Amino acid sequence: MQEPQAVENTMPLMEHLIELKNRLTVAVIALFIAFWGATTLQTKFMDFWFSR
Repeated sequence: MQEPQAVENTMPLMEHLIELKNRLTVAVIALFIAFWGATTLQTKFMDFWFSR
């Protein structure tokens, strides 16, 4: 009985670095959007919770 061969799915180093750059770019943009949203809505949340 033969062992199944593992399919090699390798990428060159430059492709890995490009993928890393793309993922980091998306993560940083998402962080900036979340930070901007939090700081923009902060006063509305504070007024809502502490004005009672």
